[in-house]
Amino acid sequence: MSKRAASSSEDNNDDDTRKNNKHRRMEEADEPPVSEDSRSLVDLKDDCLVNALSYLTYEDMNSFAMTSRRCRDIRSHESLDQTRTRTIIISEEHKSILSVIDSMKEKRWDRVFSARNKTHLRIIGLEKLTERPTMEEIRANIRGAPFRFQGVVSLDFSYDSHASSKRVLFQSIYVLTSILSNLKEAVMSNVESQPLIDGDSLTRLTWNGSATFLNLDGIQLRLLYSLTDLYVDGCLLGVHDRNSSQYMAEPGCCCFSKQ
Repeated sequence: MSKRAASSSEDNNDDDTRKNNKHRRMEEADEPPVSEDSRSLVDLKDDCLVNALSYLTYEDMNSFAMTSRRCRDIRSHESLDQTRTRTIIISEEHKSILSVIDSMKEKRWDRVFSARNKTHLRIIGLEKLTERPTMEEIRANIRGAPFRFQGVVSLDFSYDSHASSKRVLFQSIYVLTSILSNLKEAVMSNVESQPLIDGDSLTRLTWNGSATFLNLDGIQLRLLYSLTDLYVDGCLLGVHDRNSSQYMAEPGCCCFSKQ
C-alpha cells in the first residue's frame, strides 16, 4: 500500500471518530441534568412510606406490595388497611352452587379466608351455574354448618356491560352470601337476577346497570337488616299500589326498574 493510500485511510478514521464524538456530545446535551438532591421513592425511610401509603386505597397498596420484598413488608404494617384481593374462577365442571361449596369444603378454603385474613373477594363465572337447588337442599348444605369465609368483607361478582351472559340464579347468590358471615359490601353491577341475599352484616350494595327490577320490600332484600347504602345508577324508582301484581311476586312493593 502506498503512503498516500495509508494517509487517506487514517484521515477517514479520524473523521469518523470526530463525527461519533460530536453525536455523543449532542445526545448528552439533550439529557436533563441530574440533580444531586433527586431521590427515588425507595430511598425514603419505612415510616415515611407507611404514612404515604395510608392515603391510598387497599388496591393501590396491594399493587405497591408487588414491587419488591421490602415494599411487601412495608405494606404489611399494622397501621395500614390489610385487606387483600383474591379471585375465584368457577370452572366448567360445576353446574350448581352446591357443587362449588362442596369443592371449597374439600380444599378447606375456610382457612384461606379466615377472620385474620381480611379479603376483597372477586368471583368470576357464576353464570355457568345453571342447576337450581331447592331450598331444602340449600338448608341441608349451608344452615348450621361451621363452614364460613369469615375474612371476606367485600364481594364483587359484577359483569361488564357488554358481557354476553350476565344471568345469575338467585340460589347461587343466596348460598354464596350465606357463607360470608362478615360481609360489609357487595357489588353486582350488570347482573341479571332477582337476588336473594343473606347478609345481616351487609351495609353497602351496588347494583348499577341492572336489567331487572329491585324489589325493596319483598323477599329479595328482606334479610339485609344493616343495609344503609344502596347504589343503583341507571335505574328508576317506581312505586306500585297494593292491588298491582305487575313486576312483583307480592303486593305493596317499591321497586327499581331500568330506564
